[in-house]
Amino acid sequence: MSGIITEADVPNVNSGNAEADAPSLFDFDGQNVRVIVIDGAPWFVLADLCKVLGLTSPAKVAERLGDGVSRTHPIQDSLGRTQQATIVNESGMYRVILRSDKPDALKFQAWITDEVLPSIRQRGGYLTPAAVEKALTDPDFIIGLATSLKEERAKRAALEAQVEEDRPHTRLGKAISASGGELLVKQVADAITQEGVPVNQAQLFRWLRGHGWLCRNQGALWNAPTKWALERGYVRSVVTLITTGHGEVEKTTPKITGPGQADLIEGFTTGRYTLDEGVAA
Repeated sequence: MSGIITEADVPNVNSGNAEADAPSLFDFDGQNVRVIVIDGAPWFVLADLCKVLGLTSPAKVAERLGDGVSRTHPIQDSLGRTQQATIVNESGMYRVILRSDKPDALKFQAWITDEVLPSIRQRGGYLTPAAVEKALTDPDFIIGLATSLKEERAKRAALEAQVEEDRPHTRLGKAISASGGELLVKQVADAITQEGVPVNQAQLFRWLRGHGWLCRNQGALWNAPTKWALERGYVRSVVTLITTGHGEVEKTTPKITGPGQADLIEGFTTGRYTLDEGVAA
């Protein structure tokens, strides 16, 4: 992967005016990611992030990022024309990465933190030649610059730590939101398997009966939700009538609710729950 730039490549580092800036180009596996530095901070072109991360609607992504992390800014395109682009700051960039289901999202984050940002910061800050000259002649300026750099590094470290802390919860939210509501036990087993913990329908049914979620009484109550599971809103039962040669028979089908899915997926993916094949069910 390429993308290392020199100080001369960094555009208008102390800008923020209405003039169009020519962004720096970083190459991620053959796709350009444009970065512009405004008032000492890197801003990323949202359309480029979405393209790399497999997000099809930059406008919708921008709406969901929250306040204070995105803005529009005039930049020059490859033909030298001025275009209004949506750009996101470093915090917004991490939020965009978290929205991606693409396997390369982690690889992209590592590339940003290990190559792009250090490349921009390679002189210990975002210094234009004019800023370098001022640093050499104004002691107060260099003290302020060092203080700002220290604060910026602390902020970046906190952001990266928050990204890692939020990742399991974001992944869990995606797994549940993709379910579309209540799920059959087989569907929950598939969701847990997709999160890296192999479990099939029979194993999960056995676990649910063995751990008090479903009744294990043979007969009409077989696989019906227990009082414990009903009170917690983890399971709901759907009763259907099946016509047999001996008349109509009730069949109970358990459905796992959103809270139940959250508890099961989080429990199995963190190791709080295990299959416990030896448990009687």
